[in-house]
Amino acid sequence: MSSPRRTHFARWKRIALWVGAFSLLVVTCAVGWLLLAPYADLRTDEIRQKGLDPTLAARGRELLLAAARSHGLEAWQKHRSFEATAVDSWPSGSPWWPGSPQRFHAQRRLGTFTSRVELLDGARQGELWGIQSWAAYKTQGANKARFAPDRAIEFYLPTLQYFDELPFRMLAAPVILYAGEGQYLGTKYQRVFVTWGSLAPHAEHDQYVLWINPASRLIDVVRYTLRDAVPLSSPVMRPLMKVFAAGTIHFGAYRRQDGVMVAFEQTVTLPPPEETRPPLSENYFHRIVIESARFDSFDPELLSLDPTRREVGDAKP
Repeated sequence: MSSPRRTHFARWKRIALWVGAFSLLVVTCAVGWLLLAPYADLRTDEIRQKGLDPTLAARGRELLLAAARSHGLEAWQKHRSFEATAVDSWPSGSPWWPGSPQRFHAQRRLGTFTSRVELLDGARQGELWGIQSWAAYKTQGANKARFAPDRAIEFYLPTLQYFDELPFRMLAAPVILYAGEGQYLGTKYQRVFVTWGSLAPHAEHDQYVLWINPASRLIDVVRYTLRDAVPLSSPVMRPLMKVFAAGTIHFGAYRRQDGVMVAFEQTVTLPPPEETRPPLSENYFHRIVIESARFDSFDPELLSLDPTRREVGDAKP
């Protein structure tokens, strides 16, 4: 007969084996979910069914071009640089700025991913954060700029610039499709779906749905995915980010500046437009308010700190 101690040990050994097997199963499922979790997909049912339908493509391009012209396409194409002073407020705390709200002065070379911001307040007032053809750098005072990888700069500065130039830069996208009508705050909008690469969601390129106001022909709202934010999240959160990394930006307080319509209020919310709770001034994820803006007030060559670095324009690395 086996002793009570040996029986007790065998029982705990079996339990340990079961716990180990269960833990392995959980880890395997987690890894599988990480690899197989789908990316957020903004395609409408009609676009899923019809794909790159010529009728949807023609209507989408027609609407987008009309919107770009209403935003001042002809004037924008003649400008070379843009600068603005703005305040970005993040009630939950910003992962990109040193503090919230953060006041900054931005300068950009139009049609590129070359820009810089000077922090105008907070603990790191006076610092310059910049990006030249996707290469990030920081500098303060008379110190020479130091190029080094910086996830915050590489993600957020291009994002800020792209949203300001979105009505014009969307025209270069290879996939532009009519996405039907959408109802938001009592207005019936015309919607346009935009992406690059394959029509189905993938890691390299984002999807956008532009909500065009039929009266003004201006883009009031944009629903967008955030593919570049997925690798910035922790491995545990990455599957959820793949599925849910999407946001909505509401453009408001438009003013015509040097021939171009500039949205002096840009409010980001997380739900789709139909589910956004008014008023935007209270219910937002973060909110940018521009204090002043102007075009061609400086030579864009001033942003090329490294003359050996080739300008890649609208291309992604």
